[in-house]
Amino acid sequence: MMPSRQLHPGYMPPSAASNSASAISALTHALQTEAKLLHDLCDVLDRQRIAVAESDIEAVDDSVFVTHRLLLSLGEARKRRRTINHILGEGDDLSIPALEEYFGGNVPDEVRAAAEQLADSARMLQHDVAINRRVLRSAIDVGDEQVRALCGAPTNRSVSYSTAVRPQATSSVNSSILDRRV
Repeated sequence: MMPSRQLHPGYMPPSAASNSASAISALTHALQTEAKLLHDLCDVLDRQRIAVAESDIEAVDDSVFVTHRLLLSLGEARKRRRTINHILGEGDDLSIPALEEYFGGNVPDEVRAAAEQLADSARMLQHDVAINRRVLRSAIDVGDEQVRALCGAPTNRSVSYSTAVRPQATSSVNSSILDRRV
């Protein structure tokens, strides 16, 4: 008697699963859903950049909440894809490049198109995140400088450590509270 293997619920042998039109359709839909969510996230980041440029704090705040909601939805979409991967007889991480190997070099056109759409959306999101990171860092730095200027604190630009010795002030009045030599 052969030892039984613990199988994931809904497991189908790869030969049966790979021929299943419904499994291929589900995988295609899952990839398209993830791509759309990433594209929506790019749109939110664009609106966030505009809000920062216009100093619209409410719109920036709204973009943070929308981003959080989209990230939760993206997490659910990835869970769904992992479930489909199990149905196909693979592990959790059937990556986009591994699809070629899984289908033996004959990736169905609709799966290939959805995978390419997902990869394109991911690259676009990576680019937009890098831009927003720089924009937000710059906005924070400008805000910090404005607060320093309003409070009378030295700004980052005016701080220097000069090696020159300042001349000592001479006074006939004893200044025990205020040391004027500094």
